[in-house]
This record gives sequence, C-alpha cells and structure tokens, in this order.
Amino acid sequence: MSAFKLRPYQVESKTNIRSLFTKDQKRVILCSPTGSGKTVTFADIARESVKNGFKVLIVVDRKELLDQAREKLISYGLNPSIITAGRTGRLRNESYIATVQTLVKRDAPLVDLIIIDEAHKQIFDKVLDKPEYKNVFVIGATATPKRTGRMTQLSSIYNEIVETVKIDNLIQEGYLVPAITYGAKVDTSKIKIKRGDFDIQELYKAFDKQQLYAGVVDKYNKFAKGSKTVCFNINVEHSKKVTAAFNASGVSAMHLDGKTPKAERERILKSFKAGYFKVLCNVDVLTAGYDEWTIETIIVNLATKSLTKWLQMNGRGSRITPEIFKGKAGYLQKEHFNIIDMGGNVFNLGFWEADREYSLTHKVKATIDPAPVKICAEDVLDINNIKGCGALVHLSSPICKYCGYIFPKVIKKEVEAEFIQLENNQYLPPELVDRSWGSMSISELEEVRKIKGYKTGWIVRHILLSNHLELIDYARFKEYKSAALWVERMEEMYIK
Repeated sequence: MSAFKLRPYQVESKTNIRSLFTKDQKRVILCSPTGSGKTVTFADIARESVKNGFKVLIVVDRKELLDQAREKLISYGLNPSIITAGRTGRLRNESYIATVQTLVKRDAPLVDLIIIDEAHKQIFDKVLDKPEYKNVFVIGATATPKRTGRMTQLSSIYNEIVETVKIDNLIQEGYLVPAITYGAKVDTSKIKIKRGDFDIQELYKAFDKQQLYAGVVDKYNKFAKGSKTVCFNINVEHSKKVTAAFNASGVSAMHLDGKTPKAERERILKSFKAGYFKVLCNVDVLTAGYDEWTIETIIVNLATKSLTKWLQMNGRGSRITPEIFKGKAGYLQKEHFNIIDMGGNVFNLGFWEADREYSLTHKVKATIDPAPVKICAEDVLDINNIKGCGALVHLSSPICKYCGYIFPKVIKKEVEAEFIQLENNQYLPPELVDRSWGSMSISELEEVRKIKGYKTGWIVRHILLSNHLELIDYARFKEYKSAALWVERMEEMYIK
C-alpha cells in the first residue's frame, strides 16, 4: 500500500471534521482550494474509516473524477466497487465510488460515510435525500462552497464548514505558484443571463469575431509566448475556431470537448503532457479533475458569473514543480503561471488568489475584492498636467505605480485600457502599496517577493531592469557565500 504524507493543513482538516462528527454534526463541508489536495485528504479519511470497520461511498458527477478518485483509493490500498450506468461492481464491499446520475436512479449501497466531490453542485442533494442516507455521516468536498439565486441553501444540507487553508496560504507555503494576471474590461452588459450565468449562445455571438480570435493569439504571443497553455472557450465551435487561429499563426494547438472519443482524448492529453504542442483548447472538460503541473498559462477565453468556474479554470495552472524534478536540468522550474483573462472576469470576480469568505448561506459576500482594478486614463490630465499610461492598477490606488499619474477624486468617464498586467496589492503592507517596483530598495523588493510568494527569478528580473540596483547588492543582502558566482549564474540565465 502506498501512503501519502498529509500536509499540516490536511491533517488539521481531518482533525476538525472528526471533532464535529463526535459532536453529532454529521454533515460537514470540507472547503479547500483547487490544487490543495482535496482528493488526497478524503482518500486518507476513506482509508482510515475502512480500517476502523466502516463502509464508505464516494460520489462524483463526472467519469473523469470517478477515475481520479478510484486511482487515489487504490493507491491507499482500497479496492472500491465502481457503480455507474454500465457497471455495478461488488454489492458487498467496504468502499464504493459512484456517479450521482446513476445513484439517484437505483438502490444505493448501505454505508456509514458518504464523501461528495464538488459538493457545491445541487445535483448531489438528491443522493442525500435518500431515506437510507438520512443519518449517515457526510463530507462535502469543494473549493467553493457557494450557491446562488434559487439554489437550495447549503445550510439546509450541511451543519458546518471546515476550512484550514486559503490560496494565498498555499502560495506562501510553496504548495502553489503565484499568478501574474493580464486582462482588460469587457462590456457584457447586453448579454442575457440564463441559469445564473451568461447565455452560451449570446456569449458566443459576442466573442465570434475575427479580431477576437486574432486577439487571443496576439495576447498569448505578447504575454506568454512559447508557454504550455490551456485555453478555456465558450462552446465547441468557438474552441475549434480558436484552435484554428493558433495553428494558422504558427502556434501548435489541439481541441478537446465532452464528445471527443476516449482514445482520442487520451492521445491528445498524452501529447500535451509530452510537449508535442503548445495550446490545448477545450470546452468545460478540464475545469475539474485534471492535474498537469507543466501548464504555464491559462487563457480564460470567455466571460462567466460563476466564481467556482473562474477559480477552477485558473487553478489548473497553479501546480508547482514536483520535488523530484526541482533543480534538475531539462525540467520546468516553475516560478509562476500566467492568467490571460479575455472576458474581464477579474473585474467582477476578483483575482484568483484574493481572500474570500464562504458561508453555508447565500448572503455572505463572496469576495473581499469584487472590483479590484481601475484604469490609468490615457486621455485625462492629472493635477501635474501629465497623462496616464493605460495600465490597470488596484482600485484603491491614489497614484499609478507605473507612471506616477495621480488619479482624480472622481473619474467621470471610464476609458477602455489596453491589455496589461494586473496587480493584487491586497497583502502588501501600507508603506509599499502603490509604490513602483523601480522605486524600491533591495530589502523592500525582497519583502514584496516573500509576501507574494514569488521565486528568486522575479527579483532578479527587476534588479536587472533597475537603474540603481545591482545583483551583487542582493547577493550580499542574502549573504550568499559565493556572491560573485551567483551573480554570474543569474546573468547567464536572465540576460539574453
């Protein structure tokens, strides 16, 4: 049996869930971000439960998640029965994995613990409404325990939320890499809403323009050229056209959707993993259950009102370089990943890494930073009679960190900006907010680097761009034993 060593926050989650169960709080939400290892956590809980003589059922809503959960349980020494439309497995077993679509239509196995993956989805409520499951223990795992509108309140299903880690914690502790986000405002005010999100057909009509297909390729070449990329698109036709646009420009790309045959899908994913092509376009296939650490860029080529979808898409790029490959020649040494937001989502849903507050009710604010950026106007003079640079900066910034433009107290006319990097200053101390990187000292840059979770390469690049800082000063600040050799190595790596 293979054993996975749990991270401290995973151990804490297990302990907190166990404590609630002993207090007869039988239904608990396990809230943990995409990339934090929810599957590992609940697989360990399942293993321990079976070891103690209890029967466990894991419920998923997609075949891909079923396979992922099955592989994880097997790695923990379990032999789960699979329950799908075409398979029943052994009816007497200690562990089961089932698709929710099958489980609601047939007699369910009697178990002591149910684990639900992606528990924010309302479809799972039908399983928990079954009479035989009224009094069993339930863990609902999800990165975003959030429901909206007329959906059933989670509070009517679950008793408590257990949340022991957030995205920023995972970045700070080195379990995820930070994101550099690029985007611009997009007017979606005229697109109709259907079932809580933008109507797919209307959204496609808004995005189905030749200049927008060229724009996706242009933004890729400008901000992430040559990087391994997953591009999320609106529908199949849209995704195929985007794929064609990349290939026509000389950037190798392939397309996946829900109807791609299994053998073909496996071939495409294997080729992508091996690096045989650069851009993998898809439609709602890779939002959940897909882990590929070599992804360097995420293109969100759509607009959405769903925070869950926004976080899941971006989370695909956040995986770190595995420990066995760190420092080894020929393997990607991942310092960050890029988010290219073509739908203006960051303006409405916040940065991927923003701190968020969740509740079992709808009423709690979903994000602390719902409108995080504003535009440094290029056609409005400030009090010093200078124009802005068109950059996107934090909403609360009184001064543009890039050009020094002083924002008027009231900006009457909003000006559309060019696509540019967005900065999340949420976690910086007050004295560093709105300071340009070029104005900072070595120690201040180092403080920013640590707060944001950036690797050493980030500060090296900024020192090389600076007119008043030198690499040797940073080497001495860090007290490197061979400062001169370190400088020489950095110059070979970053000066091209």
